[in-house]
Amino acid sequence: MKPLATILSPSGRVCPLEKSIVVFTILVIGKLPGYYSICCCQSSVIFGCLSQQVPKTERKKRRKKDADIVEEHNGHIFKATQYSIPTYCEYCSSLIWMMDRACVCKLCRYACHRKCCLKLTTKCSKKYDPELSSRQFGVEVSRLTNEERTVPLVVKLINYIEMHGLYTEGIYRKSGSTNKIKELKQGLDTDVNSMNLDDYNIHVIASVFKQWLRDLPNPLMTFELYEEFLRAMCLQDKKEVIRGVYSIIDQLSRTHLNTLERLFFHLVRIAGQEDTNRMSANALAIVFAPCILRCPDTIDPLQSVQDIGKTTA
Repeated sequence: MKPLATILSPSGRVCPLEKSIVVFTILVIGKLPGYYSICCCQSSVIFGCLSQQVPKTERKKRRKKDADIVEEHNGHIFKATQYSIPTYCEYCSSLIWMMDRACVCKLCRYACHRKCCLKLTTKCSKKYDPELSSRQFGVEVSRLTNEERTVPLVVKLINYIEMHGLYTEGIYRKSGSTNKIKELKQGLDTDVNSMNLDDYNIHVIASVFKQWLRDLPNPLMTFELYEEFLRAMCLQDKKEVIRGVYSIIDQLSRTHLNTLERLFFHLVRIAGQEDTNRMSANALAIVFAPCILRCPDTIDPLQSVQDIGKTTA
């Protein structure tokens, strides 16, 4: 029998979800009713697409937001755009007409046709080079990855937790020693590859990973999509909520999506051992909501307090 993540309703009807990332996103945002639970057959999850077809209206909305999609390649962070004046593509040297689909790098302003952005071999001149700096905390996710490494190296922390802390009671809820947390954080910032995690308590490692998430300049569920996540959770129909969340997740950049997917795969494994570690899906959502879904600084402080109920309920 293949592993499958499902949402189980009180009537016993099973609605299969092949993407557990959507399930945990809904839990994090806090609108999934309490009588729902996540069931994991075996200890792993199939990641894929929702079984439901996206309706025409949703596809139209997605096309309208197509200009917000970001592509990352060779250090470039490309944002879709349209030029109001004729501009030359720096890859193929042909003209980018005013109605053409174009991309521009947010860092070095490299301009090209959208079809050309994944073909270029020139590296971004302003890209942060992880080989020249080992810093891991307080750095954009896109600057900690490359074509060979799709998720940041610091994610090795959750690999270790899956091997040694899956059954630890209170994992992610209990905190480790403050001095040890500081020591491990400094060590990872100095040389992430040489750190021996066996020297640290499992709660210290879990605390440092949560700290890494909180220190991200732009959280995994990005500032740009914060309002959209909250609006999706205000929909009345639960199927519409799932479709809405899925369409928003689909707008995340590749590095954010890869890291978020790896995190939620990990959280599903933790929740699968709830009888031993006492960490249910809802408990994990409460712990991780402030780490991966934060309101932008531009939002009124009073409004952000009111949003807490939506993100952790």
